[in-house]
Amino acid sequence: MQLNTGSKKPSVAYFCMEYGLDNGFKIFSGGLGILAGDLIKAARDADYPMVAVGILWRQGYTSQTIDACGNPVDAYPEYRYDFLKDTGVEVSVTIKETPVRCKVWLCDCFGNVPLYLLDAFLPDNPESLVTGQLYGWFAEERLAQEIILGVGGVRALDALGIRPDIYHFNEGHAALAGLELIRREMEGASLFGAAVGQGANICAGAAATAGAAACATATATAAAGAATGAAAGAGAGAGASQRVAAAGQGDGPIVAAAGAVGGEPAGGRRRSARFKQAWAKVRKHIVFTTHTPVMAGNESHEHRAMLYMGANNGFTPSELAKLGGSPFNMTVAGLNLSYLANAVSELHADTANKMWAHVKTPSKILSVTNGVHNGTWQDPDIARAAREGGEALWELHMQAKARLIGEIESRNGVRFDPHKLLIGFARRAAPYKRSDLIFRDAAKIEPLLESGKVQLVFSGKAHPNDMVGKAIVSNLSSAAKKYPGSVAFLQNYDMEIGRLLTRGCDVWLNNPIRPLEASGTSGMKAAMNGVLNFSVLDGWWPEGCAHGENGWQIGGGYEGDDCDDVDAKALYGVLLGEILPTYYDDRGKWLSMMRGSIGMSERKFSAARMLDDYAGRLYSRQQV
Repeated sequence: MQLNTGSKKPSVAYFCMEYGLDNGFKIFSGGLGILAGDLIKAARDADYPMVAVGILWRQGYTSQTIDACGNPVDAYPEYRYDFLKDTGVEVSVTIKETPVRCKVWLCDCFGNVPLYLLDAFLPDNPESLVTGQLYGWFAEERLAQEIILGVGGVRALDALGIRPDIYHFNEGHAALAGLELIRREMEGASLFGAAVGQGANICAGAAATAGAAACATATATAAAGAATGAAAGAGAGAGASQRVAAAGQGDGPIVAAAGAVGGEPAGGRRRSARFKQAWAKVRKHIVFTTHTPVMAGNESHEHRAMLYMGANNGFTPSELAKLGGSPFNMTVAGLNLSYLANAVSELHADTANKMWAHVKTPSKILSVTNGVHNGTWQDPDIARAAREGGEALWELHMQAKARLIGEIESRNGVRFDPHKLLIGFARRAAPYKRSDLIFRDAAKIEPLLESGKVQLVFSGKAHPNDMVGKAIVSNLSSAAKKYPGSVAFLQNYDMEIGRLLTRGCDVWLNNPIRPLEASGTSGMKAAMNGVLNFSVLDGWWPEGCAHGENGWQIGGGYEGDDCDDVDAKALYGVLLGEILPTYYDDRGKWLSMMRGSIGMSERKFSAARMLDDYAGRLYSRQQV
């Protein structure tokens, strides 16, 4: 079937490593996936011509619990999803000189645009477990997963007959899709749709309906491509000529001749010109979103590893260096492959432009501040009560708070007081997020916790291989044991816990080291529900904060080596001097601030506004 036939909007294929669509669909780890899920829901709401591409993670991200000693323990259950639709399409990619088949599934049942998911868990398939664990294992497996997402994703769309105008790479994980698009362009097999604004069509799921005539050709072609891939020769890492099947377009040659690893292929000047021309054409159809100012979050791979894994896709080290540097940085590649890029808040755009100023041929980095899907995260009764005025808003808030307190008691066996201030903090366990900053001055915080005047609820996960992050989780668990009536840690953080927290807390605490928080969408969810943000001026909060009117700021945007001391002092000052007196002594002002928070956030920080910004500022290609 056709999606938005005749639309004048540019059609978009959105690539992301993870998607948070529903708590029961475990193909997400945290904020990146939730953001992606929210965007493709907003696109469905707006009838925007978009499809999405990802991976079917059979074991998802870690299920992380706390053992009797307070240490995080990781488990990877296997999940099965009966609601996915079989497109009938398989594509093949090459990993370590071996063809790996990927089945393509369709997910369209959570109010989202068509999401195509690649799955290597097939009988007799080499590397069949590579799509098992999201962000699991080590560097080789990550590269293999990125080959499937990027190269396999492009081939899947080709097999499905989908020709987008724009490819949107959400984070650097998808950068290898750009290499595949250049490769295909050099072969004369362009994969782009009609001219932007000229009624571009997306064939979204021609293969989704069993027996559909439109599907038959795509399925047969993909199967033929897989067969060709199975017979393909060894990759460039072995110094052999590589011919990779690209579903629906044959297997034209594009690598250096034997022995050319580390050098130019025969006819190098001609190839160099073709490479530059194809790169210039392809980048007019790619936009890129960068998500983190933390350097460790911007993944790099040595060229030798890329050649060994086949991630070079036939390109020489010198060509890889032009695209992503040496080592090959996925964020640098995203910037070099795109005609426009965006950061995810105004402050992050400033940071990112400084951070990547050394890149020779980058796209311009604009600001498109993240947003969240109102229909998923905002309590509709609270939204309505905020508009109507009166005491109903407080009553509904207390009902949400009671649900959260009930969940804390059910999970942890402790009962919080619904009439005492409840502060929430839920993040990925990373040092720069400073989950323990509020405990820094025991003389100030202990009396508040011991009296029960302040109650704290935490949640979050650490990456299975991050020992520092796991120590943070252990410390929070220990704090809950030390102050059992006032501090709780909810283990195995997921969408349901996030929904309870961002509706049921009174205050949402956020105190990262500025400027390392690119955006911080959990605070937007809290704001939409009248949960008042109490945050460092980082990420999205400088754009939303009206201190004392819709929340509170911690400090004045300080950046320095002594920021822990400076920010902790500011935190205690606002908590003791403003938040506690308002909560306990001025209900009218608190309610006014709740309404201010909801009014500030429900459009400005919505996924619908974010989509409008993407459509108007990036997808329109006005700056190409």
